[in-house]
Amino acid sequence: MEKLDQRMCGHSAVTVIVEGKPTSQFRVERGLRQGDPLSPFLFNIVVEGLNSLLVRAAELGLIEGERFEGREVHITHLHFTDDTILFIKLRIVYLLNAKRVLRCFEFLVGLRINFHKSGVVRVGGRGEVEPSVWAATFKCRKISLPMNYLGFPLGGKPGSKDFWASLVIKIEKCLAPWKRSFLSKGVRLVLIKSIAASMPMYFLSVFKITVGVAHNIEKLQRNFLWGDGLVKKKIHAVNWDKVCKNKHLGGLGISRIMHQNKAMLAKWIWRFGREKTSLWRRVICSKYKLHGGVFRCTLFLFLLCLCLLEVVLFCAFSSFVSSLFSSLIK
Repeated sequence: MEKLDQRMCGHSAVTVIVEGKPTSQFRVERGLRQGDPLSPFLFNIVVEGLNSLLVRAAELGLIEGERFEGREVHITHLHFTDDTILFIKLRIVYLLNAKRVLRCFEFLVGLRINFHKSGVVRVGGRGEVEPSVWAATFKCRKISLPMNYLGFPLGGKPGSKDFWASLVIKIEKCLAPWKRSFLSKGVRLVLIKSIAASMPMYFLSVFKITVGVAHNIEKLQRNFLWGDGLVKKKIHAVNWDKVCKNKHLGGLGISRIMHQNKAMLAKWIWRFGREKTSLWRRVICSKYKLHGGVFRCTLFLFLLCLCLLEVVLFCAFSSFVSSLFSSLIK
């Protein structure tokens, strides 16, 4: 593997003319750039060493991570691409040992951990060490919840409008009014269905959106579809409920935000039954003590299926009532 990497990163031999005379040949080499497809693969191989060090330190009792009520699941760290999250108990001994493990990793592989871009967050109650002491020890920043991690909010309240403010602003920029002057109705529809409808999927798959926020997002979509110019507003020619119907029912096939949210949340029921060995499933089973037998897991899935059935029946009933009223009005 090392020879293969050297061949891929190396170039042919070259010479340099100094004072009219060529020097001896030497080989020009360069490191992998950030956009190189081989870079994340090599980084994952190196990070496996850090993973082994942290696991071994936890086995020896040098560091203590997060243990749930069942005590079967012990989480000390999580890796995602080039980011690492450490879960360390608020004790001075664990703090110093965690820093020693990181320093050992630096000496072994030659990489340098950028503590200036790192941060310390306290989750839960008080401990022996204050977050300011953590930050001073690691020489990093002190961060408080709520915060954003890889574009995802942590520690916020999904029921408040401020939680969804960043998402609404992104959609508002995507559906800016000045774009309506240069785009036809068909292009606007494609933009709404391809970009504006896919942007909130990351949030909708985890959090339950409020009715007010969903209404604001759909309002941006309606104004972008029917509007004209920067300020001028036009009357909506067709009711939004009819626009969101499937094409074979006479609509344009735009998905409703609330329906997307319910469908994405209901998908976790299917994943809970399929992904038997996934970490998130083991955390839920350990926290809510669902590992004691088949009956508890079956009862848990049964309750989730009841919630899913309630959502499906509500959507079907609401669509039936809306179609009934529309037929009566006609």
